[in-house]
Amino acid sequence: MTINKEFIDQPAHFIVALVLVVGFSFITSLWMAAIISAMTGLVREIYQRYDQDRPWYDFGQGSRLDLIFWGLGTAAGILIMLFW
Repeated sequence: MTINKEFIDQPAHFIVALVLVVGFSFITSLWMAAIISAMTGLVREIYQRYDQDRPWYDFGQGSRLDLIFWGLGTAAGILIMLFW
């Protein structure tokens, strides 16, 4: 993946995870919202493995980077809602 695509892709992961946590925390508890966000990111990465005809457990460097930014977005959403 090119650097230019990463500059778009990683902030998108961060923002989607943050929005999921903030949005779901109004419907359910904050910790359930965080779990929903984290599981959504993981399921999304597993689904990408199937699209690429790779085993579900085969996470490459790009997938790890995606999950790191997804986790950072989830953590930021938790912090925002804790201090709201």
